[in-house]
Amino acid sequence: QQKSAIQAGADAEIGRSGVMAEGLNDIARQRQDAADAQQMEAQDAARRFQDYSAETQKQIDDVRSKTIDPNRAYADTGSKVSAVIGGLLGGLYQGLNHLSSNPFIDQMNKVIDRDIAAQETDLKTKKEAIGERKGLLAEMRATYKDEALAKAQAKNLYLEGAKEQLLAQAAQYDSPAIQARADKEIPELTRAQYDLGIQKLMQEAAARNAAGAAARAAEELRFKHDLELRKAGQEDRKLDIEAGKEGAKKGQDDVGRFVGTGKDAQGQPIGYLERNVEGAKEREASRIAAGALISKIDDALAIRNEQGTLGRTINRQDPNQTIQLYTPEWQTKIRGLHAEMLTDWAHAKKLGVLSASDIQMGDTAIGDLESRGSRGDVALNHLKSLTQKALDAEDAAASGQRVTKVIGADGHEHIVPTGQSNAPNNVRAVPRTPVGH
Repeated sequence: QQKSAIQAGADAEIGRSGVMAEGLNDIARQRQDAADAQQMEAQDAARRFQDYSAETQKQIDDVRSKTIDPNRAYADTGSKVSAVIGGLLGGLYQGLNHLSSNPFIDQMNKVIDRDIAAQETDLKTKKEAIGERKGLLAEMRATYKDEALAKAQAKNLYLEGAKEQLLAQAAQYDSPAIQARADKEIPELTRAQYDLGIQKLMQEAAARNAAGAAARAAEELRFKHDLELRKAGQEDRKLDIEAGKEGAKKGQDDVGRFVGTGKDAQGQPIGYLERNVEGAKEREASRIAAGALISKIDDALAIRNEQGTLGRTINRQDPNQTIQLYTPEWQTKIRGLHAEMLTDWAHAKKLGVLSASDIQMGDTAIGDLESRGSRGDVALNHLKSLTQKALDAEDAAASGQRVTKVIGADGHEHIVPTGQSNAPNNVRAVPRTPVGH
């Protein structure tokens, strides 16, 4: 359409197809980048992009069918647009075709940009008049929930409205010259719309909104989980109160003092009784953390073993490089494990809030999980051995009574003694003489 119009006006230009091809290449690269994003967010972003595209096309169609008029809210802008179009049809911009830019398009952009800037000012200052005007920018913000895309689409509709107005005004004249001027500038207005980068902005807005939606969904899930935990805790406390009213307070206290060390042949938890509930909670948390640490050590060893020495040497990100192009999957996983292992190590050691020296000590104990050679495996196996020995030593040294935790017929947990206390013998070195002898 553009080539035909320019040839009819005897003002052919070179390179338009190259510009269009470059723009299409940009869109293709953007789509490829979007395809590399995480699958769930990419699907959500694609759906949002389709919705944006459909909404954008619908708005363009509404302008063409005169359902909406972008200039209706700001009448002064509508008159200015008409003045620019009248100047074009009257030949005001004739003889200026060899400038670095199109003076008609430049003037049209100035009028539209000033209009949008005025709407922005009204929105920022919350002027009362804006409630009556319902400017185009506010409508686009409400539709797309994205500032950059809203501004671009508002301008896109203004330009589309200008095209329709240009065609309408040119049709009023029975003049080939006026029609030729209109035919030449219609593609220029279309190019100005293309240069807004609506496609790219829609993709970026869709990706941002999809990522935000994923983050909000994760937060809602965490909130729901916490709510369920609190609700479960409240139910447990109610059961404890009822059990106490029924005279089972001691049994419940024993449940609270239980420290698990394993399971028997029937799968029932076995362990011992700590002196008090607080001590039991501390030991239980420490043992759980130690077990989690051992499990994560096995995971880290498996990741390192899967990569092998060659894989860890070649397929890796060098943290000393100025530009980080990508991080291999195994390094991403191993770094996540390192952070979790440090937390488990601290809980197993009952350190509480970690100081800088604690973190340094923990990092030393865990070792370099990204080492090329076997040094990381040696450190992990050593830490696993020490952690398991500490658990075994606690089992052997614990002095509380050995018990099994079972679920009774009433649905509550009960403690069943299975052996004597594991207290060390205190052998008397000096025989004592009974009283009276």
